[in-house]
Amino acid sequence: MLEKFYPALRDVKLKDHRVRVVSTGKGTDAVVRVLIESGDGENDWGTVGVSENIVEASWKALVDSIDFKLLKDEAKRAAEARDRYRSGEIKSNLCFFLVNLKKLIRDIFAANVCRITQQFCEF
Repeated sequence: MLEKFYPALRDVKLKDHRVRVVSTGKGTDAVVRVLIESGDGENDWGTVGVSENIVEASWKALVDSIDFKLLKDEAKRAAEARDRYRSGEIKSNLCFFLVNLKKLIRDIFAANVCRITQQFCEF
C-alpha cells in the first residue's frame, strides 16, 4: 500500500532482523533492542528500536528504516536540483526548492507516520 504513494519503497528489502535483550534478569519486563538492516540495491543502512515490547521495538526500527529511505532519496533529489539551479538549468529562485522541501517534510513526518500506523493496525 505504501508503494502507491512512495514507489521508491519497492526497492527496500529487509536484510537482517536481530533481537538483543538489553536488561537481563527482568524476565518478561526485559528491555529488548531490535536491529534492522535494510537495503535498496544501492545502499544498506541499519536502524534500531528499543522497548520492553518486542513488537513495538521492531515497529520503531521498521518505521525509522522507511523514513531513512525516503529522506535519503529526497536529499539526493534536492542535491540534484541544487546542482541544476547552480548550473543555470533551473531559472527559478530558491523559493521553489524551499516550498517543495517544506511540503515533503510535512508529508513525511505527518501523513507518512499516520499511513504507516494505519496499515500496521489493520493487520
